[in-house]
Amino acid sequence: MFGGDPHFRGAYANGDQAAWVATVFEARILSGGPAPSDDESADVRWADPDEAFALELSPATRWMLSRLLDGRSFDEATWRPA
Repeated sequence: MFGGDPHFRGAYANGDQAAWVATVFEARILSGGPAPSDDESADVRWADPDEAFALELSPATRWMLSRLLDGRSFDEATWRPA
C-alpha cells in the first residue's frame, strides 16, 4: 500500500485538490495477455523493471516501483498526513 508521499497529491485546473492511495498486489500470470478494459487505458503491456523505468511514468508510479524493487512497501516513515 502506497500513499501519503507528496507525489500522491495534486491539484486540478479548477483548484480542486486530490490525494490518493495505491494498493499493489503480487500475482502470477497463468494465461492470456494484457488488454485495455475501458476507455481510460490506451495501452497495457507487461514490462520488466528496465522497460518500465524507460516509460513516461508519473512521479508516484516511479516512487512505488523503486520501493517495490527495493523490497519496501508502505511505512509510516514516508507517510505524511495532509
